[in-house]
Amino acid sequence: MGITVLPPSVNQSELDFTAGVGAIRFGLRAVKGVGEGAVEAILGARAKDGAFKDLYDFCERVDLKRVNKRVVEALVKC
Repeated sequence: MGITVLPPSVNQSELDFTAGVGAIRFGLRAVKGVGEGAVEAILGARAKDGAFKDLYDFCERVDLKRVNKRVVEALVKC
């Protein structure tokens, strides 16, 4: 059908899949090992201070009680 499926991104993805022009962005909740609480923490930090600049900025800004090592590893792998 010519629709591109874009990978998940902590700077662009939402909770669920989102549609764009000719593309679908993978939702963060669909990543195995990433729970809804972690996604809410990521989206909240992104809404408050904008896009994450790098991994260090990401780890500094999210609640590490909700976004633990296993979640970060799952996001890096995907």
